Amino acid sequence: MKTVVQKIVAGVATLGLFASIAPMAVFASDVPAQADATPIPHITMEMTIKWGNVIGAPEHTNKMSFDGSVRVKRGGVSLIDTVQFENHGDGKDRITSKQNPVSWKSWIFGKWDGVRVRARVYPESRIVVDTDAGGLTVPAATLLTSKEPTVLQLPDGREIVISVDKVYTEPFYIVAAWGGPIGPDGEDTTPEAELVKAQHIANDLLAPTAGEESTRAQPARSP
Repeated sequence: MKTVVQKIVAGVATLGLFASIAPMAVFASDVPAQADATPIPHITMEMTIKWGNVIGAPEHTNKMSFDGSVRVKRGGVSLIDTVQFENHGDGKDRITSKQNPVSWKSWIFGKWDGVRVRARVYPESRIVVDTDAGGLTVPAATLLTSKEPTVLQLPDGREIVISVDKVYTEPFYIVAAWGGPIGPDGEDTTPEAELVKAQHIANDLLAPTAGEESTRAQPARSP
């Protein structure tokens, strides 16, 4: 004897700061048991990383190499643009890798250089910045919750500064389904078909309005 529960629930779940609660969509149909999909939540954020004489007047103007990279442990990163790179005619101040990691060559005199990057992060992700002059590793959650840029003070008065410019939250799905394979109107109610329907509904719930760039955008912060 077949037991039918005429319900499928498609929703956007929340995991700490890595997702926002959204309304649940409920619609009726006869669906088979054991449909389940729980993609892992993530956040996309844009960061600016600066190195050299970033804060205040320069204490030193001697040439220093800041060749380095930024990568994400448990995630990914790609280049958006460079900031203040100059052509010294010696092959420095150039990008050597545009993603995973983003790498560069950079001479610093009395100013600073930087890159803008886009990173895909998860709750356990860490942002790793390495340069010839020094480096730091910061949990992504720390960057996302901090109101101020993260600063590494180097011994000679120079700095490495990481600031978060924008944050994009993205939906993920929890789908639960019960019942049998044939709907009351003869429609396809297999687990695969119902999952597609659920994902479309969740996307519609979180779709940005016209002209909206992200679900949470922060103005760029400079030290």
